[in-house]
Amino acid sequence: MRDYLKEFIDENCPGNPRDSPKLTELLVLKIKKQIIEMDYPKKTELWKALPKKVMYQTFCVIIDYLEHSGKILIDKDDSIVWIWNPELINDFIHKMKEEKEF
Repeated sequence: MRDYLKEFIDENCPGNPRDSPKLTELLVLKIKKQIIEMDYPKKTELWKALPKKVMYQTFCVIIDYLEHSGKILIDKDDSIVWIWNPELINDFIHKMKEEKEF
């Protein structure tokens, strides 16, 4: 999925993202921040809260990437929730390993 995101941005974003490889990372961070700050935003509400320079197609690809990589959930009402929590996942894995040892 990550290759798909880079390929799409290479083809559809002005300028060459390879000149600034942090472009997609910055967009993902801005989107994450907005999702966390807003109470279950809908996709269009979230896009409108981002800087005006963000193209809608790029935004949609990033949302698609975040959903498929398990970082967000989109419910049937189109509300977005940030669910990625690596610390919680590591704790869970650690507990599962401890239970298997006994």
